Amino acid sequence: MKETPTLLPTPCEARVGLGELARVAAVMVLLALALYLRTFGADWTYDDWEFIVNNPDTQSLAGFFADRIPGRPLRDLSVLLDHTLFGLKPAAWHGQNILWHAFCVVLSWLLVIRLGAGRLVAWGTALLFLVHPLNVEVVASIAHRKDSLALAFSLLALLSWLHSYTVGKGQWSWRLGALLFWLVALQAKQHVVVLPLLAAVWEICALPAEKRWLLRWPRVCGFAIVTSIAGFLGWFSFGGGHIRYAETTRLFLTRWHEYSPDSAGYYPWMVLKSTAFMVSRLVWPTPLAVEYNYPVPHSFFDPWVMAGAALFSTFCGLLVIVWRQDRRYFFGLAWFAILWLPTSNLWPLAYFAADRYFYTPALGLFFCAALLVASIPGTAGRRRGVLALLIVPLVLLSWQQVRIWDNDETLYLHALEVSPKSAYVCNELGKLYDKRGEFQRAFDYYSRGQQNNPREASIPYNLGMLFERRGMYDKALGYYRLFFFLTVDHTGAYAEAARDLRQRLQKTYGVSY
Repeated sequence: MKETPTLLPTPCEARVGLGELARVAAVMVLLALALYLRTFGADWTYDDWEFIVNNPDTQSLAGFFADRIPGRPLRDLSVLLDHTLFGLKPAAWHGQNILWHAFCVVLSWLLVIRLGAGRLVAWGTALLFLVHPLNVEVVASIAHRKDSLALAFSLLALLSWLHSYTVGKGQWSWRLGALLFWLVALQAKQHVVVLPLLAAVWEICALPAEKRWLLRWPRVCGFAIVTSIAGFLGWFSFGGGHIRYAETTRLFLTRWHEYSPDSAGYYPWMVLKSTAFMVSRLVWPTPLAVEYNYPVPHSFFDPWVMAGAALFSTFCGLLVIVWRQDRRYFFGLAWFAILWLPTSNLWPLAYFAADRYFYTPALGLFFCAALLVASIPGTAGRRRGVLALLIVPLVLLSWQQVRIWDNDETLYLHALEVSPKSAYVCNELGKLYDKRGEFQRAFDYYSRGQQNNPREASIPYNLGMLFERRGMYDKALGYYRLFFFLTVDHTGAYAEAARDLRQRLQKTYGVSY
């Protein structure tokens, strides 16, 4: 009977000399610098303005500890170093982004070696991760360094955890190190909270029951899981969770200009559609943009929804098959599923689809792809040739994608080509041209955004500012009235902006709303 392959590394497979590791690191850093060379001339873009340039947390240690924009302390510390050394000149900041991405690539290579999958699979996984166009957003956008930081420390945590099973004395030191690396990763981005689940999957795949530690007490684990699910359901049903979910869903779907009282019923279909959409971008990564805007499906029979359901069913079936045949694939698929779950929008996030959401999960699929290449019959040269055929087109697409991130204008004009119905992109272009003093272009893009989504409150606010700065007060007040109408039942930033605007209009013009 055929023995099921495991992930338990033998001493030969797991051994990596410092010289070999240094050579791999040098190659990966050089390739990353070559691929992302153009970013050294790029300007601040996208979320950089809010989370870097205008974020007081990143300007000084006092600002960092004040923590006015909480949630990403590790990212803020890393950019505080950039700010201290280079001021607000983004070129060197981009250099740190590239190095963190290259570091993740090297760690992914090392992890695959530790998993016992061999050098070809390690190189295939690392190179696919290095060059895939979906990762351009994380590398080219300084604000999204948080994703590479979270992945880097997550990989260090997994490597420490695996190593704890191959040493005699000192295994608890390595496990403590794994815990500390995981806690640091959480300070970059909280979606890696699920990492212990992945470590538990590795134990199931690689170790006999008596050697497992996380799953040493299966009844206790089962009880904890059941209790957690019951607690969530109790909070959701009786603790106000369903109210919060409905409100968040309503605000989220408003972005797509299709909200109605029964829109919440469409939300699961939108999640399936978005999943299918992003998987299609993983397989066929063009065109890519910072904004994807597509219609909300109103039934299960939307083609994208059915594709999402088919993908889910196929994925579950593959898990069953590879569990019996080759658990290395099971681990790769589990990596994708577990690390995708927090960004799957089962609970609404900021976007239904974003390239950066796949930065960490896709590594598991690259591992599976590299395993497939390594299983091709024939010579090693043939397998390397197939790998090259996969990598070269991805390099060309990534090179083109990097060009889009030169500045806000190139970024948003391209995004509007990809998503012409996006009110968000039109709004950002309006702000860009308003800042340049190009009144007509700013007005045209604001108007187009308002037409795309009349419920988007920030557009009439910006139109009011556009006309107020030019002394056209009647028009400005008309747009401000619309802004107040659209934000009457909002909380958070919109409510704060509405309050501040009311106070300013009363003080400056004696106008009350």
